[in-house]
Amino acid sequence: MILEMDLDITERRRVEQELQRAHGHLEERAAQLRALAGELALSEQRERQRLARILHDHVQQLLVGAKFRTAIVARMGDDLIRQAAAEIERLLDESIAASRSLTTELSPPILHDAGLTAGLEWLARWMADRHGLRVALSLEGSLPDLAEEVRILLFESVRELLFNAVKHAHVTSAHVTVDSPRTGESGSP
Repeated sequence: MILEMDLDITERRRVEQELQRAHGHLEERAAQLRALAGELALSEQRERQRLARILHDHVQQLLVGAKFRTAIVARMGDDLIRQAAAEIERLLDESIAASRSLTTELSPPILHDAGLTAGLEWLARWMADRHGLRVALSLEGSLPDLAEEVRILLFESVRELLFNAVKHAHVTSAHVTVDSPRTGESGSP
C-alpha cells in the first residue's frame, strides 16, 4: 500500500512537471505569434506606404505630365482635336483624383504625422464621406505614445471593424471608444 501511494505521487509529480513544461512552451509560442502578428502588421503598413509613394511620386506625376501635354495639343488643333483633348483632360483629372484618394486610403499620412487620435478622427470623416457611416468617436483620457506597429495595428483594426459594420451589418452609424488605462492602473493600452 505504501509503495502504491509513493508511485502514485511520483507519477502525479511527473505529469505536473510535463504540464508545466507544456504550458511554458505554449506561452513561448503565444509570444512568438504575437511578435509575428506585429511584424506582419508593420510589414503590411510598410508595403502600403511603398505603394502610396509609388502612386504619388510616379503615377500621379505621369498623369499630370500627360494632362499638360494634352493641353498643349488642344491649343494647336482644330475643334475636333480640342474636344478630344478636353475629354482626355477630364479623364486625366479623374485619374489624378482617384490616385490621390487611393494614396491616402493606402497609408493615411495623418496617422504617421499626427498620431492615432488624429488618424481615427480622419477615419471617422472618411467613413462618412465614402460609405455614409456616421462614426461617433469617444476618446477617453489621453493616449500614451504608442510604438508605430501598435498604432498601425489599432488603426487598421478599427478600420476593418468599421468596414465590416457597413458591409455585413448594413448600419449607418457606429460608435468607437478609445480608452487607455489611467495612471496607476495595470495593463497596457
